Amino acid sequence: DTRRATAVAMAGRCILDRATGCMKRNVSTPPSLKYGTVISALGFSVVRRHRGIHIVGMPARRHKCTPALAVEVAVDKGENDADEDSEMSELDAATESSLHSYVAHSIHSKQLVVPTGLNLGLKELAIPVFRDANQRGLKMDRNLTPFELAALDSDMMYAAATRVFREAVDRRPEFTPMRVLDFGASLGSVAWAARDAWPHVNPLTVTAVEPNAELRAAGEQISEHAKAKKLNIIYTEKLPKLVAAEGDRKEDSREDVNGAGDTAAGDVAGDVAGDVAGGRFDLVTSCFGLQTLPKAALQPTVEALWERTAPGGMLALILPPSVDAFQTTVAVRELLVGEAAVFDDALIVAPCAHTKPCPLRSGGALQKWHGSKKYKKLRGDSCLTAQRYCESQAKAYFMRKMRNGMERKPHVSLFSYVLVERALPKTTGAVAEAEAEANDEWSRVVRKPRIRAAHVIVDLCTADGVVLAKTISKRSAHPMQYRQARKTALGEAWLWKQDEDAVEYLEDDFQ
Repeated sequence: DTRRATAVAMAGRCILDRATGCMKRNVSTPPSLKYGTVISALGFSVVRRHRGIHIVGMPARRHKCTPALAVEVAVDKGENDADEDSEMSELDAATESSLHSYVAHSIHSKQLVVPTGLNLGLKELAIPVFRDANQRGLKMDRNLTPFELAALDSDMMYAAATRVFREAVDRRPEFTPMRVLDFGASLGSVAWAARDAWPHVNPLTVTAVEPNAELRAAGEQISEHAKAKKLNIIYTEKLPKLVAAEGDRKEDSREDVNGAGDTAAGDVAGDVAGDVAGGRFDLVTSCFGLQTLPKAALQPTVEALWERTAPGGMLALILPPSVDAFQTTVAVRELLVGEAAVFDDALIVAPCAHTKPCPLRSGGALQKWHGSKKYKKLRGDSCLTAQRYCESQAKAYFMRKMRNGMERKPHVSLFSYVLVERALPKTTGAVAEAEAEANDEWSRVVRKPRIRAAHVIVDLCTADGVVLAKTISKRSAHPMQYRQARKTALGEAWLWKQDEDAVEYLEDDFQ
C-alpha cells in the first residue's frame, strides 16, 4: 500500500511537470480551491492545484494506506483560460492513457484477502476435518476427499473470480448484476467475489449449481455468513429450466449434459425453486469446472449457459492454468465469438482486444520464445492471468506441519478466462461497431515483462490479433510508460498506443 501511495504521488508530480514544464515544482502543500469542481475518489480526495491544473490523488497515512482507485486531472476554468489551454495541450494522450493503466494496475496487483465470512465458514467446517485426519495418522499427500479439495481451492477460486469481475467493472462500469448463476459452485467462492465486485447491489442473489451433495450441504452452511452482507446464495443440484416470459416453461433440449467431477453441475434439465421470469441471469459464471467435462459435453454446456444469460448480461468462464485447459478456453471463445460462432449476439469483453483467432492457440503459427539466448526453444503458449492473494486459515492449518507454524502465506492464482457480453437484440450491430472502435487502442500483456538494462521487453496481444514484443526504452519512452512496463503483470491491460517500434513475432519453419 505504501508503494502504491508513492506511485500515486510520483504520477501526480509527473503530470504536473508534463503540463507546466516545472520539473522541480513543489506540490506537497494542498492549496485552496477558488474555481472548478472538487473531484472525489471514493469519498476522499487530495487536490493539488497549480496554474489551473487539479491533480487528484490519495493521502499518505502513517499506519494504513487505502489503495488508490482514481487519479484524474481537471482544468480549472478561471480567468486565464487561454494560457491554461496552451499548457494543457502538452498533456497528451499518452499521459492520459498512463493514468488509466495505473488505475487498473493498482486494483489488480493488490493482494486479495479471503472475505471474513467465507474464511470463517471454511475455518469452522474444514479445520475439524483436517484435525480428525491428522489424529488418524493420514498423510498430507493422501487422496483428499472432494470437500477437502474444495476447501483448499476456495481462496484460489475467490481470487480468480474477483480478478475477472473487476475486469468487468473496468470495461463495463454501468454493468450491475442482481441475479447471478454459478455453474459448479463448490463452496460458494464465486458468490463472495461477486459481492465484493459489486458491493452497491443489494440484495445480490446467486443461484449456486452444485451436484455433489456433500459440497452442497457445506456451501449452504457457509452461506449463512453471507446474509450479513445482503448476499443470498441458493444452492441447487441442477441448472434451472428456461421459463418463457408469459410464464410457460421452456424445456431445454440439451438434457444429455452430465455432470463431470465433483465440482461441475449435473444435468442441464432441472427445476429450481423461485425461477425468475425468462429463466435468465445478469451474470453466468463457471470457475474451474468446464475442464472436467467430456469433449462431447462442452459445447452443449456452453450453449446452455449462454441461453441462460440475459440480454445485456455477461458470461464469465474461468479455467485452470494447464495447457489442456487453455485449449478448452480457446474452444469456448471460438464457439462464442469466433468465425464459426453459434451465436451472433456475443461481444468479447476480456481478455482479448479482438475477435480474430487466438494467436496462442494450438496449431497456429509457431512462435519464438524471446528468452535467454542459451535456451531459445519452442514452448507451450497460454494466455494466462495472474492474481495475488493471501491463503485462507483453513489452508494455513492444513499446511502447518510442513511450515512448522500457522502463518498464512501469499500465493499467485494463475488462470485463463473468457468474459463475453450478450448484446441487446436491437443494438447488436451498433455495440459491436463501438466495441471494435474501443478495442483499437489497447492490448493485453501475455507474458511476464522481461526487465533489462535501461529497457523492458513487453509481450503484447494486440487488437490486430497478433503477438508483439515491444521494447520500452528508458531514454526514448514516456517516463510513465517505462514505469508501467516495469511494474505490469501477466494478464494486465496495456493501454498505450502501438507504434512502429514494436517487433512482431515471426513464423518459424522448423518443427
